[in-house]
Amino acid sequence: MSNNGTGTFLDTDSARAGLGLCLAAYVAYGAVAVILALSLWWCAASWFASAMGAWTLYGPAAFVADPYYGTGIIGLVVYALFTGLPLVMVAYMGSSVRSNVPNATSVSSYARWRFGKMAEVFVMAVVLFCLVNTLLSEYIAIGGIFQNFFGCSPYVPLIVVVRHNNNDLHFHGGLYISIITDMVQTALVLVLVLVSSIYLGVTFHNNGPLPPMPEYLGATTAGWKTLATIAIPLTCATFFSDAFWQRVWSAENNRSLRLGAIVGGVAATVVVFILGFGGILAYWSGRALIDSPNTNSNFAFFYAFADPSSGNISSAIIILILLFATVMDESAVDSLQNAITDVLATFAGFLGIELGFLPVRALVIIANIPIMAAAAYCATNGVSILNAYGISNMLTTMCFPPLAAGLIPQLNNYLTTFSSLGACFCSFITTLVYGVIQYGNVNDGMTALWWTSAYDWEGYLIAFFSSILFVPILIGVEFAVRAVMGWGYPSFDASQLVVNSEGAAVPEKQE
Repeated sequence: MSNNGTGTFLDTDSARAGLGLCLAAYVAYGAVAVILALSLWWCAASWFASAMGAWTLYGPAAFVADPYYGTGIIGLVVYALFTGLPLVMVAYMGSSVRSNVPNATSVSSYARWRFGKMAEVFVMAVVLFCLVNTLLSEYIAIGGIFQNFFGCSPYVPLIVVVRHNNNDLHFHGGLYISIITDMVQTALVLVLVLVSSIYLGVTFHNNGPLPPMPEYLGATTAGWKTLATIAIPLTCATFFSDAFWQRVWSAENNRSLRLGAIVGGVAATVVVFILGFGGILAYWSGRALIDSPNTNSNFAFFYAFADPSSGNISSAIIILILLFATVMDESAVDSLQNAITDVLATFAGFLGIELGFLPVRALVIIANIPIMAAAAYCATNGVSILNAYGISNMLTTMCFPPLAAGLIPQLNNYLTTFSSLGACFCSFITTLVYGVIQYGNVNDGMTALWWTSAYDWEGYLIAFFSSILFVPILIGVEFAVRAVMGWGYPSFDASQLVVNSEGAAVPEKQE
């Protein structure tokens, strides 16, 4: 180390990188101190870790930067914002549910409290389907990464992560140990994102100005359509994720619940934006070639680290990013496995079957076998995780408004099981008819709306707003039928309900 004649001991580039790291350390230290002082670190880390996964290295970059269906910078902003904002929504909704159903263990407990057993079974089915589908997407992502970068079978990481989560983490602590590991995983992810960001910043700065941005990466019509194809389904899907609702039940109080979700949501938004912007930089700078048969938009973020002259990526950088993916995958699968365990246990309790810890764990392990097989097939055949997410996105978009409307006090005496579940069904029929009209037949319509990486924005708008529209229509139909038949209209008074140990609503005893 010697003085370089400019009054510093570092060359210009090293000085910039060092300065950036030191300033970031100041900010990070202050942020951590504030969070710890508010006793929010574990809560915020848990929310953040539940929103992350190996999919974040695939999904955002491909969704915004792919030359054929990419949504550009507007799509990236929407994707990032609505990765974090729904966490805050669930936290605030959860505050209301916690007040009325304090002993609940899943979102299906809310459905039973508000609508009854039929709605509880329906919500359990939707929640379980969404959890399995999300787990499938996560397995596709990590299986594809290991296959493409290490040349091994996609089964390898799946077997390891399932064995580790089920036999080690869950056996020794379940949700509690999951939340503890969330803190470690969050710290590692944030450090890796910080290092990656500084590396990219210095590298792109040293290679001179970027060329003019291609039009498809800028503010495009496809980007604005993501307000329908991303903002709506991500918000709706979060409501049906028990991985997030478990954070609601485990929070110390409503204050820590809300603030933890806000901090975790902001962190998730920042991370997704950085990862997606890496994909934009790759195509913008020419590191990812549009017409090359060897370019796969799923790896757009990785291409950002390529040498602009040779196109090669440093092995050290790749391994660092893959460590990043492994940590995020472990975090996501951890949360999903816990949530699936909870749903299976709740369903068994609904059927009157008392399952111990070991039988439930055995069921989860068995359930993972077909999911791993499907993920390995998808990873081997290059199926995009956006296709897999499309199924649960469309389903939850139809179901969220009528069921979430149960939290509106003004509808307590009007919104029933018939009008809420009926609105979900009518939305499905309406969307099905739209698919037939738009695409010519049922098969093509279902494929375009439920299984595609290029989401149909009109289909999502129709699914969402038709489910809202049918709520008052079916309320009116039920009211008219009851009036004609002389049937009394059921009333719902939340203040007259308490919750028993199984999470079921029962009449409160009168003094």
